[in-house]
Amino acid sequence: MLIFGFLYMVTWGILVFYNGGEPPQSILYPLLFIMGFCGSTYYLTFAVVKEVNNPQIAGITTAIVNTGGFLGAAILPALMGNYFDRVNSTPMLVNVYHNALLYPFIAILISTIFILFVKETAGRNIWKA
Repeated sequence: MLIFGFLYMVTWGILVFYNGGEPPQSILYPLLFIMGFCGSTYYLTFAVVKEVNNPQIAGITTAIVNTGGFLGAAILPALMGNYFDRVNSTPMLVNVYHNALLYPFIAILISTIFILFVKETAGRNIWKA
């Protein structure tokens, strides 16, 4: 989880910061493939949440994780759209997209930091009454 989360953050960092937010097209296909592959780390949170909480409330805990994903999918595009609305087309388009992509990069950076606090469960429920 930590390795894929870190790789996901690094690929977003390359997309946003490499060459001023304009990475060469030759690396975009492998970069986007790695981003898509490592983005699946999110699904591991469902297993972790079920393994660290009381099994009697597994539905509630997985619903909270699911809500977080949908909340992020709703808030980040709104933040980016708000930024696009505030910025005129006067600056270079690359700079506008570079700045807008900082929002998801910051969210991924925060989520990668949170991965450091995930408890290792070895595939078993570690919740204790």
